[in-house]
Amino acid sequence: VSQSRYGADGIAVPEWFLASRLAWYAKDVPVKVINSHDDQFNIWYGAVDYTRSLILVKWSQIPSELPIGNQRYTNCQYLDELVIENSFIQISKFEYYICRSN
Repeated sequence: VSQSRYGADGIAVPEWFLASRLAWYAKDVPVKVINSHDDQFNIWYGAVDYTRSLILVKWSQIPSELPIGNQRYTNCQYLDELVIENSFIQISKFEYYICRSN
């Protein structure tokens, strides 16, 4: 899923420990943390601005709600998923959403 293809201003993850892995591969793309607690990603990329669209990456190993609601996004549209399997057994799944406020 390409951040520029969807006109997103960056990439987001629900929790900070997912951000470091993603930031390594995303290179110059800002990685935001939805459930931030003033971590290093706020210092490096700034806090989530819910007026700016982001590609949200959800991981099946960490259940989380979509960031929709009061003072958050108005909608998050499902884009795609990546299923990781080993011998036909699902080990993990990543879901991708574009989150925007209208």
